[in-house]
Amino acid sequence: MEFTEWIRGRTDEQLRALVSARPELITPVPAHLEGLASRAGSPSAIGRVLDRLDRVTLAVVETLAVQG
Repeated sequence: MEFTEWIRGRTDEQLRALVSARPELITPVPAHLEGLASRAGSPSAIGRVLDRLDRVTLAVVETLAVQG
């Protein structure tokens, strides 16, 4: 499943939670969900999220990424 499809499958409440946690995704407001997904999946956006993680959480993310 592509990330855009995953975004489309979220409820309004789930999308509100996403943009509450990641307000940079809606500044400026994307024209459609594809734009939101593209912005959220960009290397710079992913880097900003990873920078906010503590060491333990980052270690878990790295382990999951290696395991595929």
